[in-house]
Amino acid sequence: MERYDEYLEQNATTNMPMLKRCFEKMNKELHKGASELSKDEVLAYFKDIVQSPSIEFLQVTRNQLRRYVDWLSQYEDVENVYENIELEELKECLYKLDDRIITRNELLRQMESLLNESDKFFCLALFEGIRGHAYRDMHYISKKDIDIKNNTITLKSGETRKVSEELIEIGIKAINSHEYNCYSKTLVRPYKDPTSEYVFKALNNSIANDGEEVPETTLLSKYKQISMRIRNELGNEDAFKPKALRDSGMVHMINKLYKSDKRKYKDATIKNTILTHKTEIESIYGIVHSAESFVLKYEEFFEV
Repeated sequence: MERYDEYLEQNATTNMPMLKRCFEKMNKELHKGASELSKDEVLAYFKDIVQSPSIEFLQVTRNQLRRYVDWLSQYEDVENVYENIELEELKECLYKLDDRIITRNELLRQMESLLNESDKFFCLALFEGIRGHAYRDMHYISKKDIDIKNNTITLKSGETRKVSEELIEIGIKAINSHEYNCYSKTLVRPYKDPTSEYVFKALNNSIANDGEEVPETTLLSKYKQISMRIRNELGNEDAFKPKALRDSGMVHMINKLYKSDKRKYKDATIKNTILTHKTEIESIYGIVHSAESFVLKYEEFFEV
């Protein structure tokens, strides 16, 4: 007999809401209590129902369940199977995001099918770590910000970012575009100001002019629509999500750094590369909370 409420009341911690949801999901999906499951059933629960890509989350969940059953054992005759679940077994339960990571060459190949240069820029810019809060750094890029000679783009945040020749070339083509194809035979819309020098130009029905400040909600809605059109056109829902493109770019960068480290250090590892270059990586892609978690999440995409 389970004693969920009593345990949760006696052990109020930040992880209790998560544990409560876990108890509820076990009852709903497995029709069993946490102390009634066999080890195989627990591992199947982690793999097929929890479906988490985070090894830390699985470890915390296992540990919380172990503590609960250990506490319950003072009242009931139960076996604590959670004590026997090893890290390697948890790794086998990780939810693999196989379809989310795309190589740079594959990204460039698929981008060729896109009809708008600004859409291509959107994908490659995310891959190279350009976005900004609510897409502000991306949205306000104009011709004056692009340095063709040095392959740099100065962002609205004030940062000057080194980028690829391909991104520079696509950006210039987007600036020189006069209309936007909505991926329909009958829907090609002119820009409000075709002579504008912005990469992402306002359409003819837009209220704001290019370069004007617009609300955060407007920007988020605009780029959400762009992302959806791209994914629908390419038929690739997973790899072309903004976060997936960001993670793909980060994997690409880490692979390049690892190759360089490997030439210098015989004992180089992907994890050590992430830790060594953490500041550099985070300056482009944002915070990497755990090197170990990132490696486990995308281990098959690292070129070791």
